[in-house]
Amino acid sequence: MEGHCMIQVDVGDANDNAPEVLLASLVNPILESTPVGTVVGLFNVRDRDSGRNGEVSLDLSPDLPFQIKPSENHYSLLTSQPLDRETTSHYIIELLASDAGSPPLHAHLTIRLNISDVNDNAPYFTQQLYTAYIPENRPPGSLLCIVAASDPDTGDNAHLTYSIVGSQIQGAPASSFVYVNPEDGRVFAQRTFDYELLQMLQVMVGVRDSGSPPLHSNASLHVFVLDQNDNAPAVLHPRPGWELSVPQRLPRSAPPGSLVTKVTAVDADAGHNAWLSYSLLPQSTAPGLFLVSAHTGEVRTARALQEDDSDTQQVVILQAPPNTDWRFSQAQRPGTSGSQNGDETGTWPNNQFDTEMLQAMILASASEAADGSSTLGGGAGTMGLSARYGPQFTLQHVPDYRQNVYIPGSNATLTNAAGKRDGKAPAGGNGSKKKSGKKEKK
Repeated sequence: MEGHCMIQVDVGDANDNAPEVLLASLVNPILESTPVGTVVGLFNVRDRDSGRNGEVSLDLSPDLPFQIKPSENHYSLLTSQPLDRETTSHYIIELLASDAGSPPLHAHLTIRLNISDVNDNAPYFTQQLYTAYIPENRPPGSLLCIVAASDPDTGDNAHLTYSIVGSQIQGAPASSFVYVNPEDGRVFAQRTFDYELLQMLQVMVGVRDSGSPPLHSNASLHVFVLDQNDNAPAVLHPRPGWELSVPQRLPRSAPPGSLVTKVTAVDADAGHNAWLSYSLLPQSTAPGLFLVSAHTGEVRTARALQEDDSDTQQVVILQAPPNTDWRFSQAQRPGTSGSQNGDETGTWPNNQFDTEMLQAMILASASEAADGSSTLGGGAGTMGLSARYGPQFTLQHVPDYRQNVYIPGSNATLTNAAGKRDGKAPAGGNGSKKKSGKKEKK
């Protein structure tokens, strides 16, 4: 006899299957301008186990500008903070799937999410002011300097182009004076510069990226033209030819050191190129009779006149720059003979700008004196120059063009105007004031 029965065997699940993370979609790369809360990826998870062994949760690695948001049958990856490609160009995201088994099993998924650039940074120069120097008379095409800029963006957004920003220099476009290579920022001279016509150029250099829309920035470029010794000195007094028609007169009784005349000259150059020294040439008659001050141009007798000295003497003065090792001391500043007193204060200008200002002052003073229209008024000892050109420039720096007239029978020059200027009585010859006045008038 046989008997039969049905046996049901229930197999209990063991947590022997790890969960799986499946990438459904991913936006890669994403723009750095992506708004917060934008979905950039979708993920599915599954576990072949059952019950709690098949319940899966998905977590994200910490300290990232992203978050995981669960839905019914998938997970969403969203941005949680603003992105900046210049700070972080990509992120390594690790997703951790865990089931609820005991012990739980895990699965990892690692993705690299790149951040793409947008043109959100303007280019900038490494310095806001560039300075270049060029000697005058240099040929066009001379390299002045190199300007440099950078852009933290990438690709076309960081491709830079240099240019001269439109401006006018002496009524002409700035681009006609200087040229900048659009690719590497090298700046060249477009023309030959003349220091006597133009001492400094102020140019604006621009840089622009190739983004859309493009961004740009500017920097200043100051080009200083350096003076070269390309101008010969010019004699202001005595005027050429004047000494032949109106000779200087000197009494035979004049003692050594008597002032004969004063030669005044200027140079259109600047700085050391405009410093002059005076000397006697061998063509002068009666050697040893006269001497000239190297600094002031005053011609004086070196000895007493003798009977065998000719009644007419010719003195030839050379104006030339001083030797390279020659410098003014504080007791030998350029100016009038009366300005060489050791107790005077003041400093001869030692930079390009003060020298140029003083040069213009000397030319203006000389022109007014030559025209007889000198109207330079002002405080004592300034001849109005401190009001016009700045308090640092006084008469100690300027030759007095009103002391060039010799008074016969006297060792002084016509200093009426200078006497008023210095608050002193005018120097005259012997005799009463009335007699002295006649001599000055004569």
